[in-house]
Amino acid sequence: MFPFLPAVLAALPTGPGAAVALLAAAAAYALTQRQIDARVEIR
Repeated sequence: MFPFLPAVLAALPTGPGAAVALLAAAAAYALTQRQIDARVEIR
């Protein structure tokens, strides 16, 4: 489905900081999607 996915997974950090980084990225993505959805809904 995503040909670049193995490269992205290989580039992810490992260790205790990895979970924090992934959670931060997921939270930022979710907030961005909500803002986009809200703007689309207004228009």
